[in-house]
Formats: sequence, C-alpha cells, structure tokens
Amino acid sequence: MTNEEELEAARRIVDGWHLGQTSSHYESGGRGAGTISTGAGDHGGVSYGTYQLSSKMGTVQEFLQKSAFKERFAGLAPATDAFNAQWRALAKTEPAFAIAQHEFIRNEHFAPQNKKLESRGIDLANRGRAVQDALWSTAVQFRNGTPNIFAKGLEEQFGKDYKLAALADRDIIEAVQNYKVRHNETLFKSSSAKVRQGTLRRGHDEKAALLRLAEAEYTVAHNGEASPWTPKPHASTKDTVSALQQGDKGKSVSDLQLKLARLGCAAPDGQSLQVDGHFGPKTRDALKAFQRAQNLKDDGKAGPATMKAIEARLAALQAQPTAEACAPNPLQMTDPAHPGNALFKQAQAGIQSIDAKFGHLSDQQAANAAAAIAVEAHGAGLTRIDVMDVTVKGERIIAAQGQWGTVQSRVVDVPAAQALHTPLAKSSQAFVDARSGLG
Repeated sequence: MTNEEELEAARRIVDGWHLGQTSSHYESGGRGAGTISTGAGDHGGVSYGTYQLSSKMGTVQEFLQKSAFKERFAGLAPATDAFNAQWRALAKTEPAFAIAQHEFIRNEHFAPQNKKLESRGIDLANRGRAVQDALWSTAVQFRNGTPNIFAKGLEEQFGKDYKLAALADRDIIEAVQNYKVRHNETLFKSSSAKVRQGTLRRGHDEKAALLRLAEAEYTVAHNGEASPWTPKPHASTKDTVSALQQGDKGKSVSDLQLKLARLGCAAPDGQSLQVDGHFGPKTRDALKAFQRAQNLKDDGKAGPATMKAIEARLAALQAQPTAEACAPNPLQMTDPAHPGNALFKQAQAGIQSIDAKFGHLSDQQAANAAAAIAVEAHGAGLTRIDVMDVTVKGERIIAAQGQWGTVQSRVVDVPAAQALHTPLAKSSQAFVDARSGLG
C-alpha cells in the first residue's frame, strides 16, 4: 500500500467515526436500537437497545423514566413479550428512539464518568476519538466502575508515578483494555462461564479496533490534516440534548445535514455534504461555515441559536431562491449551474490525461487541480481548455486553448503543488469573484 493509499484509508476511518461506535458494535453487534438479548447467563438479565441497557440492573427502566417514551411503556414490565414487542415497534418506526438511547448514554454514563476521571487527575477531555470511544464503551459496560478501571489500568501498566501527559492515546487504550483482559474473571464473576468467554474476547477485539482508530488519527494528524475531536464532557443534560455536535448520529443529524446541503454549505474541501446521519468533521466544518456567514459563534455545534438561524435562512431561500447562506455563491464548480463548470470539466478531462505523471491523484486532488486551472484560464481570457501537460519535473501544470505551438494557442500555467492543494470551494468562489470584478 502506498503512502497516499494509507492516508486515504486513515481518512475513511477517521471521517466515518461517530462517538459510541465501538461500544454499539460490541454491545449489540451493530443491530441497532431494537436489539433485545436473551439474558441467558448474563448477570444483567435481558438487555435492550444499541447499548444493551440492563433490565436486572434497572438501567432500561432508568432510561425510560428520563425519556420522552415513558408513557409508551406504561403498565409494561421488561423481559415480557408485551414490553419487547413495544420496544421493537418503536425502534422500527421512531428514529428518535435510537437518538434518545444515545443521548441517555452520553448524559448518564459518558459525561459523569468523564467528570469523575478528571476529579481523580485523569483528564481525557482533549484526547482523540479512540480514547473517547474507549471511555464511552467502558462507561456503558461498567458505569461507576469506570474510574477505577482507568486508574488501576494506567497504574498497572506504567506504575504509580506515571505522567498522563507523557502518554500517547494508544498507551491509554492499551492500559485500559489490558486491565479488562487481565481481570476479566473478577470483573464478570457474577456471569456464566460462556458470558465471561465473550467478555474476554471482546476485551481483545475492542483493543484492536480502538488501536486501529488511534493509528488512523495519528496518520491523518501527521499529514497535516488533523480534525480534532471536539469534547463536550461536562455539559448538562439540557445543553447536551439541545445541541448537536461532532460524534452524534441519527435522524436529527441527517435533518441538519440536509438543511445545510440545501443552503449550499460545504466543508473547506468543497465536497458536497453527505446526508448519512453521522456528525463528522465535514458536517462540523460546513456548520462552522454557516455560523461564520451568519455572524454566529463558529463552534461547530448546532445549538438553539444556530438552528433558529438555519430555519430563517431556509425560509429566506424559499422566498428568494438566490438568498445567500454560507457564501456569496455557495455553488461548487462541480455543479452544472456554476459559471465555471464548463472550463472545470475540460480541465478535469485534462487532469485525467496527465494523472499518471503524478503517480495517480486522489479524486479530491484532481478536483482541486481542475478548479485551480479553470480559475487561471478564465483570468487569462481562455474560453476553453483543449490540451494540458506538466513540465519535465512535474512542478507546473500547463493548459492551452488551441494546439501546442500554434499562433492561435493561448497558454496558462499553475504551480502543481498550489493547484493540488487549493480547496475546490476556494477556487469556485475565486472564479465567481473574478467574473464579478471582485477578484
């Protein structure tokens, strides 16, 4: 695998992450909010949902008491056919049911345990995604036992005098997961031998998954593309529920993404926002672009003020289709409606013809280069791009209207490094500005 392929693979892992994904995989096998366990051999009895809320420990009852779905289970008892049928029906028909489960874990497990760890001198607020997921998973599985597992795991691995600041994220993950593996028999002494075999296997597998995520974060960060985890560890329940942020998932996130896309808001790389229900770095950056354009605090969180502004802009867009939201012209050159689309497509075809000379570009690099060439060509008065090439050492990209060496040909050139790394969105706006005499 080449360095570029490794970086692209790392990007996919990091961008595809959402807070709680490791836990949801090992708790419910990714089967979602309607999952119900058999409870066989499990000290916690029958468990429910994405994060397997225990019925015997009272966690599922606590969730319902604190959720908007309390009345839907009135008169029903966990671990009964009627309760199970209602649980599955809501999971199937109410997207908010899954979101409520996620928010319950955030508010009642993740955030409180994070705060307890900080009070013991283990501040993980600014650690990366892998550490956050390790904490989330541990808080789901052990809840109030989480601080001891982290503290004892770190001491066993590095001694009592360890310095947290000197440890990398992978060190913390290894310490915590190794502790779970070493003490599996004690931690799950009330469960059956079969369940303990499963928790032991989970300890090993979860460690491997978290280390892969940590390694991907490291790879992306050390290629100058770090998209830091934005923590919100001690928010109140009210604040947490009312503000969507990076790591969230579900229908509320999909709705937000769809609204931002309708407003033409994109991430700095210029790619259209994907409506996938996962609040990742691109959703955060698109939201920040909107906030800056509307003179709001650009914290990348969809709180009440931001959501109110989004609704107002959508209403304005309906009344006036040319209403601005994220930029004077949010269209990208990839959009046929963009005034530079024709030149962009010609430059894109030219980039494809010389792609091998660069050792094969990523799709984003190719789009960046094509847009930069289109801007330069337009500025030089070219109305079309017929041929393209690169200089001998690959330092500059050359584009021409007409054929090379003819009297009628018009030629422009752009530094290759500049073209490859100028964001598509920036070139798209520069084209419009130049066309309007603003560039």
